[in-house]
Amino acid sequence: MDEREIILLYPGERIAKPRLPMSVLTLAGYCIAKGYKCKIIDERVTELKDGDINAAKIIGISTMSGFQLNSAVKTAERIKKLRPDVPLIWGGAHPSAYPQQTAQSPLVDVVVKGEGEEIFLKLCEKILAGSDFSELPAIVFKKNDELVDNPVLNDFIQPDELPFPMYELVDIGKYADFENGLSYETSRGCPYRCTFCYVEYFHKRKWRGKSVDRVINEMRRISDDIGVRKLFIIDDNFFANKKRSLEICSKMVSEGIWLNWTATARADFVSRCSDEEMRLIRKSNCEILSIGAESGSETVLKKIQKDITTEQIKTAVKKCVDNGIMPAVSFVIGLPFEEDADLDKTLDLYDELMKFGKNVEINGLFVYVPYAGTPLFQTAVEYGYKPKSDLVEWGQWNFSDISNNPWLTRKRAKRLEAVSNIARFKFMYHRFEYYSGGYKQEKLKSLPLRIGYFLFVRLFAFFADLRWKHRFFSFAVEWTLWQKLTYKLFKVR
Repeated sequence: MDEREIILLYPGERIAKPRLPMSVLTLAGYCIAKGYKCKIIDERVTELKDGDINAAKIIGISTMSGFQLNSAVKTAERIKKLRPDVPLIWGGAHPSAYPQQTAQSPLVDVVVKGEGEEIFLKLCEKILAGSDFSELPAIVFKKNDELVDNPVLNDFIQPDELPFPMYELVDIGKYADFENGLSYETSRGCPYRCTFCYVEYFHKRKWRGKSVDRVINEMRRISDDIGVRKLFIIDDNFFANKKRSLEICSKMVSEGIWLNWTATARADFVSRCSDEEMRLIRKSNCEILSIGAESGSETVLKKIQKDITTEQIKTAVKKCVDNGIMPAVSFVIGLPFEEDADLDKTLDLYDELMKFGKNVEINGLFVYVPYAGTPLFQTAVEYGYKPKSDLVEWGQWNFSDISNNPWLTRKRAKRLEAVSNIARFKFMYHRFEYYSGGYKQEKLKSLPLRIGYFLFVRLFAFFADLRWKHRFFSFAVEWTLWQKLTYKLFKVR
């Protein structure tokens, strides 16, 4: 086989130091383990050349809604002009959320729904052999101008069946992972029912994890062979199986695997951990636990089916602080059913959490934008949200665009944007002021960035604290300016 027979494409705008494209790294490893040869093109760091397109017999495209999808559409148009005969197989979060709508596009030959490894491989086998693939599950395609939508069997792959990710297929030095923590997956899915989360349609709330020994062996390989010292565990829920996760921590300590690591954790899980268990998590070199608090209102938490309480949030944050682990907390505001009193409770909880210690981070109060395919998206539609009609329109969607949220009056939208901008500023300012001087030096490499920081940031910090203290978020012209300034200097969307 020619090594370029299967190309796995990860679309995106060219940016400096993105995170690794784990979806295609894992898929490539699975295909290679079965005897195929793959080439990964991550458009964020590498140009897709005409020679690559001409050599390919199959091209797989993995994409999410928004900017990445916008890039995917442009690249697919180019591929179809140059090689109209090459099959384009689409997968990932967006095609899985809207498989029929995606398959309607002339840029799409087949959609693979949900986890793609097994189906993608079987599909490639049949396409390369010239065989009929119409009976394969979990695919959508056009046949005689009619859509064929085959059901997902929910027979999910077990993570222990997946090979080690093919990190060597990309230039790892071009990614933030090499400096800030290598992306690594120990499990898939989550058993919880949060209505804003993609796992409802993508993983069907099924959680599966690699065995403890497999995780430990792969961590040792990451440490010894790749040479990084930090892990960014990208699991939907690393702690879904408490016994397994704590055993991993225990073996990291006993076997001398000194990798600093970060992961997501539910507030109810952390709040129920004993002091001994928290000490073990910290002793295994856990640096940061990202906790989705979502709201300070019990009413909102119930409506989004988060199944946690504000007391559990506070207890979880305090336990992290007491054990030397940084809690990185996030909130969502501007939900269709959120009232002013709910927002006030979220702001009050923010203040209460920040009093626990200087190592508490609240990385944002993000204004809600409906994400395709989730149960909460359907709620937003009931409140008047208008879904996009095709791939091109979904390519214009982004997490910052609240203009299509009809439940927000213009006045309320401006207020929420001010709250969100100030909270995000406070997070960034915290990182620059409380981390090491090396962090600030690393992030402010250019002279314009250093001048911008020292001229403007401390002034904005004064206004941020003043507005936050008095809950005055109207006429926030300086925060509209800040939003434009950060995009220009830091490329923060």
